[in-house]
Amino acid sequence: KYSKASETLDRFLSKYPSEAHGHGARYYLGQSLLFGGKTKESIPAFQATIENLGKTPDSVEARLYLGRAYLDSDLFTEAYLVSEEIIKITGIHSTYRSKALLLRAQAQVGLKQNVEAEKTLASFQAAADQDPELENELANSFLISLLLKGNRCD
Repeated sequence: KYSKASETLDRFLSKYPSEAHGHGARYYLGQSLLFGGKTKESIPAFQATIENLGKTPDSVEARLYLGRAYLDSDLFTEAYLVSEEIIKITGIHSTYRSKALLLRAQAQVGLKQNVEAEKTLASFQAAADQDPELENELANSFLISLLLKGNRCD
C-alpha cells in the first residue's frame, strides 16, 4: 500500500509541482516512503514540507517524522538538531514538545551522550506522566532505557 501511495503522490507532484497543496502531498509522500521502509528517500519530502511551512506549529509533525527518518538512517546529529528546532518553536502543544524530547533522547543515545540522554528521558517521562496523549510513546521510552543500560555495559 505504501509503495502505491508514494508512486501516486510522486506522479501528482511531478504533474503539479507548484500546486498550492503541494506541501500536503509532499508530507504524505514522506510518510508513505518512511512507513514503506524507504527511510532515506523520505527525507527530502519532509524537508520540502518544512521549507514550505517554515517554523510554524503546522510544521511540527513533519519535523517529528523527519527526525524519525534521520534516526532510522543513523543520522543522529541531524535528528538531534531537528529535536532542537521543534523545542524552539513557539505556540506548539506540550505533547509535541515532549515528543521532541523523546526524539532528542534517542539521538543522544545514538551519539553516545548517555548522561544527557538519561536527563532528557527523565524530562520526557515526567511530561508523559501528565499527558495521556503520550501513552503510545512509552514503549519508545522503555526502549531508550534499555539502550542506555546496554551502553553502560559496553
